[in-house]
Amino acid sequence: YPNQENSPSRYDILLETDQPLDPAKCGEYAKVLENNLEEVNPIYKECVETNKIAPAVMYLQQPQTHLLWRDLKVIKGASTNQVKPVRVLDTPFKQKFFFSLLEK
Repeated sequence: YPNQENSPSRYDILLETDQPLDPAKCGEYAKVLENNLEEVNPIYKECVETNKIAPAVMYLQQPQTHLLWRDLKVIKGASTNQVKPVRVLDTPFKQKFFFSLLEK
């Protein structure tokens, strides 16, 4: 999620995993993902170093969050075969849904 409400802007990464992760290590996990971002987008590192954007922040999702999303879309009439995984929270509804199901 490109969090433009933060100053400077940053990426908020919401992650649901098969196996439980230690929430205390989210900073470490975010750094690994940022290293990957730097590899595919060299400008990213420069933007973080010059404070044009803030470092990414990672949040863990509650188990079954994406399954619940799929079920909600199917109940609303979507075909099970056509519901794709959410990659970007590009609507207020998606933002509210996924941020409300963060691991506490």
